Amino acid sequence: MTIVPIGASSHRANELVGLTDWLRSHGRRGFLGEFAGANNANCHAAIVSAMNHLDTNNAVWLGWSWWAAGPWWGDYMYSLEPTANFSTDRAQMDWLLPYIGNAGDLLFKNGFEN
Repeated sequence: MTIVPIGASSHRANELVGLTDWLRSHGRRGFLGEFAGANNANCHAAIVSAMNHLDTNNAVWLGWSWWAAGPWWGDYMYSLEPTANFSTDRAQMDWLLPYIGNAGDLLFKNGFEN
């Protein structure tokens, strides 16, 4: 599924409704891969709208993944790679944290070394 650029709409959940209905009616589950938004008000609204939709419909949505992270992306507008030597999260991380729950605690409870 390809979604049009964020600037066209801040209500991304509207574009997920048809697929969500199809998944439910066919007894299937979906995974939303490689979506992103730049650090601006329209993208923030669109991402939160989509995330709320996925969260509300978690019986058919298995999960999601963000488009870009890693040092090779540099200042790419969609990157989640922390800045300032890994001490500062990108603004988009704050948008996603409410939907991650305690996963971060589980992943890093023993640090990177263990």
